[in-house]
Amino acid sequence: MIKRYPVRLIFHKELPAFQERVAQLLEEAVKERESVCSRR
Repeated sequence: MIKRYPVRLIFHKELPAFQERVAQLLEEAVKERESVCSRR
């Protein structure tokens, strides 16, 4: 017997963590780009 979990519930649970991770990655990328630009 397979229980079908509501996708929306999982989506709402996982979305904030996913957004945080994306924000961190973007921040790191921006910092790297800035450091490369400031070296020149």
